[in-house]
Amino acid sequence: MSKEDTKLCKLSKFDLGSYKPKLHPHIFEDEAKHRLKDVFKAAEEANSSFKFENTVQASNFPFPHCVINNILWNVQENSPADEYVASLRQQLLSMDFNEKSNDLYKFQQTDELMKRTKEDSQWNHSSPLLQHFCSLFRKTLLPWLREITGISLNDDIDMFCAQYASTDCLLCHDDELEHRRIAYVFYLTPDWSPEDGGTLDLFSSISSKSGSVTWHDPEKIVKSIVPVKNSLVLFEVSSKSFHRVAEVLSSNKVRVSLSGWFHGPHLPRPSQPPDPRPPICRFIPSTSDDSCLSAWISPTYLGLGTQGAIQQQFTDDSEIQLNNFLIEEKYESLLQSLKLLEQNPECWKLCGPPSQKVYHQLKLPPVTNVQLPVNGSNEDNTNTPPVTESMHLVQQFIDVLLSEEMFLYLSNLTSLSFHPMASNSDSSDGESDTETSGIPEKRRKTETEAQPGLNSGCRYQVRSWKHGSHTLLRDTDAERGEYALDLNLYVCESDWDEEWGGYTSYIADDEAEELLTIVPAKNCLAITYRDRDALRFVKHVNHRATTNFFDFALSYYQ
Repeated sequence: MSKEDTKLCKLSKFDLGSYKPKLHPHIFEDEAKHRLKDVFKAAEEANSSFKFENTVQASNFPFPHCVINNILWNVQENSPADEYVASLRQQLLSMDFNEKSNDLYKFQQTDELMKRTKEDSQWNHSSPLLQHFCSLFRKTLLPWLREITGISLNDDIDMFCAQYASTDCLLCHDDELEHRRIAYVFYLTPDWSPEDGGTLDLFSSISSKSGSVTWHDPEKIVKSIVPVKNSLVLFEVSSKSFHRVAEVLSSNKVRVSLSGWFHGPHLPRPSQPPDPRPPICRFIPSTSDDSCLSAWISPTYLGLGTQGAIQQQFTDDSEIQLNNFLIEEKYESLLQSLKLLEQNPECWKLCGPPSQKVYHQLKLPPVTNVQLPVNGSNEDNTNTPPVTESMHLVQQFIDVLLSEEMFLYLSNLTSLSFHPMASNSDSSDGESDTETSGIPEKRRKTETEAQPGLNSGCRYQVRSWKHGSHTLLRDTDAERGEYALDLNLYVCESDWDEEWGGYTSYIADDEAEELLTIVPAKNCLAITYRDRDALRFVKHVNHRATTNFFDFALSYYQ
């Protein structure tokens, strides 16, 4: 609790009758209104920005927005309405908050407030400050916004109170939803600094075109707005209004705000094409009678009895996690190789855009057509540079994962058919066992969709996850509607804490129902069957993570 909150606890209830704050008079001056109109109506390529009396700051880059300091003003004393704002904050914090957490955000939020203050007179009696605040928005701010933006805003206004505590955030998005036209945030948090996190970050954008359709993706943060008490941020919602609430880093402060949208005529939103996918790799044909798996995988998982037990559990659950999957020596070699490669930024590609994903992917050479030696050693590595040697070891392991033997092995573990010679590819009545076993009924392919082993392939990445890394679900996700067997081999130096984020969450499409959570674990292979109704994302890695982790992420297709 801040000093201001402690002081307020000792005061009697704020008396709204003593004075009723109004909006800062500077925003109604002709010069301010004229220049704000220029900002909101300026062409995209024009650079329009201004400051007015240390009260209003506005710019059309990266999209039209303005910040109004001390928006609530004590006209009688000609000073900011600080006591009113502090008392309003106390009143809001006494309300019920709901935990909000998914791929995009983590914070606490009240139910919708504007409608309730308008319709519930009994509730208004217990919340007079909020009722007055909402009245200012409806009767004073709304007409002013109509004038400066030129948008025919209707009377519909949303309002929620949100609390962001340590590790809470709202990741990059554009706010576009039918009829949202102007977004706002009013800050009620005292004594906030950039070091506390929680800034409102605005992104520049880049445009892409496919045929006659043009859309925008976020590029980089170009402006960060610190949440200052009694300040109001307004910005126009569009296909390029990408922004985020940065993760709160303070361990003892809570970022409190009132936010929502002013609504108006719907703007058409361009439909983006599906996200591009890397090509599917077919398995590498075996050129040796030696087992490449036995050189890497723990002998425990190669026994027929163990494989049968894994298959039974996978048949029941559609997922399984195999601890200590690799031989310890091989695992340590992989870990040290990836750590060395991480020290060389040129070996990694930052994946984006941030409205979709943020993580680093290892730049691997094309898949070889012939498997490397199964013992995992170079023929002559005496003079091989460490980076080259490390990349070679990682590539050797990728070749094992893409080997013909691996495709057969996965068939045995899952009863899915990833190879024409898999034991369950042909049944006595000529039908594929994939249709009758191995996967619960609700997750089976239809007969016309299943082609056991004939077109099997794999997509793969080697990824690095650290503070700020995440993936988000989008309507254009190329994974939507597909069947795949997902493999994630986690490579980390120590155990991972779920509270750090970084876990993979599988949810049911259109239901937001969580099906499965996979937390990274040292030398653990997670195998998950993903059907057409399942989606997945990796939760934002927060600042509490004391280390990072890598994973070999593969999706196998029948």
